[in-house]
Amino acid sequence: MSDILEKEWKQTLILILEELDKQQFKKLLELLSKIPKGQKTPKIRGNMAQIIIEHYGLKDSVVAIVDAMENIPRRDDKIQEPLKAFEEKLKAKKEKNTGSRPVMTKGILAGQPATETDTASWRKSICDLIAAHKVVATDTIRGRIMDKSELQTYKTQKKYFFFLLVTDETASIKVMVYGKPRYQKLQKGKHYLFRKLIRDKKFFKVTSQTIVAELGAFDIPKEVEEEAKRLSSHSPYVSIEEVKKGDSGIVSVSVEGTITEVCPIEVIMVTDNNAKRRTKKQHFHIKDNTDSIEVVIWGRNVKKCENLAVGDVVKLTNVKINKYFDSVTLQSTSITNIEQVHKVTIHNQKLKIVAVTKCQKRLTYLEVILDQRSHTMVVKTKLLAEAYSLSLGEKFSSHLVEALPLMGKAQIVGNEIKAIQNIEARI
Repeated sequence: MSDILEKEWKQTLILILEELDKQQFKKLLELLSKIPKGQKTPKIRGNMAQIIIEHYGLKDSVVAIVDAMENIPRRDDKIQEPLKAFEEKLKAKKEKNTGSRPVMTKGILAGQPATETDTASWRKSICDLIAAHKVVATDTIRGRIMDKSELQTYKTQKKYFFFLLVTDETASIKVMVYGKPRYQKLQKGKHYLFRKLIRDKKFFKVTSQTIVAELGAFDIPKEVEEEAKRLSSHSPYVSIEEVKKGDSGIVSVSVEGTITEVCPIEVIMVTDNNAKRRTKKQHFHIKDNTDSIEVVIWGRNVKKCENLAVGDVVKLTNVKINKYFDSVTLQSTSITNIEQVHKVTIHNQKLKIVAVTKCQKRLTYLEVILDQRSHTMVVKTKLLAEAYSLSLGEKFSSHLVEALPLMGKAQIVGNEIKAIQNIEARI
């Protein structure tokens, strides 16, 4: 979709949100399950239109808002008229991109000239399938396989499965396919018809009952194809609760959540092919609206964590589930990516440093009083030494403790002090 259409939808969405009262807006946030809990606050109502579009995309956000207005409910003209007007624009754009395509009818088989007919009588678009509350046995879709995962097995049993990214003229879906025989038959780049799909909370699924038949090629609009390429770059998104349950058996996953804690970078010795080497290791914790989990980033991927702070909303793609007894963590892989969806705001505040938790060559962890509450914060050791005229070296930690408590005016991002100024040497 064009940038112009997205801007128009954003303005329409802003007007719709302004019409909702406090309780209706709260209900809307509850219905928008893709948005992290940390971003669902009344204080950010002014930015909510942008947040909805970022998490749902243009077409899916329109569908989500239409469904939400039915559930709240808000069926009055103030809400429905701008929604219907924009739905018409989307429909017109879709028709312009896809055009009308001839479809085989009984007349063709009888040797009569082909005529154009509406395909809705025998198949659904992927966009309509996503919007539907449930999938029925007669629902039929067609699509091109844009991407195919490696063949995988459950850890607990030898049952094979793999993932497909299937795209038609309207949208893309991730499909989980059971069975080893279909892995060779379903080829990337080819076009297929799917009937008797099933759907659970996480995926559309192809089972032994699903009918899959190869089709002739058809055109896909450039915008939809580009979106499909973006989706193919990561493994399926799941909730943290689903990661911890581990009932899906998926080794590589993608998650989204809000950072609650960032730990210092460690340099440790690891054994690789019987040879020992040093590597970097970074821990941080994230939460979504279902649970929280520790994330461990290794090696070169640590560089991607440089600007992370408590309060940031991040998307982690292609991370693997690591289980050790009752402990479950997410670990980076060679293709892991870390994307900041929402950056926490910088605050300028006065604080009181009352204790030292840990003092390292690069970073120092402090206990500070902020707004009459105790917080653990991290600051670069060099920055702290310069602010309070302390000498770096072996005795820095003891000199810092002796100088406590200290007052400062600081720039704070999450739990990290980005800049600090000494406003009183000692209290």
